[in-house]
Amino acid sequence: MAQDSSDLDCESSPSPPVVTYDEQLRLPIPMIGFGVPNEPVFSTNRYLPELARGPPYFYYEHPALAPRVVWEKISKHLCGVLPEFVDSKFVCAVSKKSGYVHNLPISNRYQCQPPPKLTVQELFPLFNRWWPTWDTRRKLNCIISGGNDSVTVTNRIRLALEGHTGEPPEATKRYVVEQCKKWNLVWVGRNKAVTLEPDEMETLMGFRRSHTRGGGMSRLACLKSLGNCFQVDLVAYHLSVLKPLFPDGINVLSLFTGIGGGEVALHRLQIPLKTVVSVESSVANRYILKD
Repeated sequence: MAQDSSDLDCESSPSPPVVTYDEQLRLPIPMIGFGVPNEPVFSTNRYLPELARGPPYFYYEHPALAPRVVWEKISKHLCGVLPEFVDSKFVCAVSKKSGYVHNLPISNRYQCQPPPKLTVQELFPLFNRWWPTWDTRRKLNCIISGGNDSVTVTNRIRLALEGHTGEPPEATKRYVVEQCKKWNLVWVGRNKAVTLEPDEMETLMGFRRSHTRGGGMSRLACLKSLGNCFQVDLVAYHLSVLKPLFPDGINVLSLFTGIGGGEVALHRLQIPLKTVVSVESSVANRYILKD
C-alpha cells in the first residue's frame, strides 16, 4: 500500500554502489521477512534510521524481483529503510513475492480471524473433484490475467489430455502442469483447466466476493486490477500493529490506491478510518474504493 498521512503513509544513506541495471538482490530463503504467522522463526529487532522512526508511518510494496538499483532508489526516497521481503504463500494460497518498505513496529503482529486457507484445495473445495493427482500444486503463482491466450491454452490442454484414455504420459503431464503454473489454471471439469473468475480471485487475494463488481470494469480489467493489488491477509498482518496505537481511528493518505487493498486490510482489523485521501488514476478503481 503506498500511502501517506498524518498517521499512515501507504503505497502498495550513502551513495549506492555501481551496479548493472538488471542485477538483482539476493533474496532471503525462506522469504518470511521479520516473521509470518505459520512459521516459528521471528525477528523482533531491526534498525530504523532516526528520520524514519514514526509516526507518521509509511508502507510501500514493490515486486521482490525488481533490480537492485530499483530497491536502492526506493529505500533512498523512503528515509533509507530497507525492504522486508515476504512471499505471501506462507500466509495464504497464493505466492506473491514482494518487498515492503515501511517503518511500522514489527512486534506483536497478529493475524485477522478467521485465518485464510493455505491451499487452493482448501479455499476452493469444489475443484478437488477434478484436480488430477499428478498436478501437485497447492498454491497459485502471482497472478497473470486471463485473456484470449489463456483460452487457447485451455483448449490445447483439453486436446492433449483427450488423446489418452488412461493416465497421460509423463511428457504430457509436464506440459500441462507447466501451462497451469504459467496461467494459474484450476481444474473445473474433466480435462478442463481454466483461469479463475474475478470473484474467485477476490477470495484468493483476501477481499470479500463481489468487491470489484459494479465498478464498470470488464472481466479482464477486474483480473488485472486484482493481480496488481495487495494480498489483504498479509498486509493486514503487517498493519495489525497499528490497532493499539490508534484506538480512535487513523488518517490515511493512499497513493496508487488500486482497488483499496490497504483500506480493506485496516477495515478488517477494525481500525476506524477517520480520513482517507486517495490518489488513483483509474476511474473504475475509484468507484470500487468508494463502495
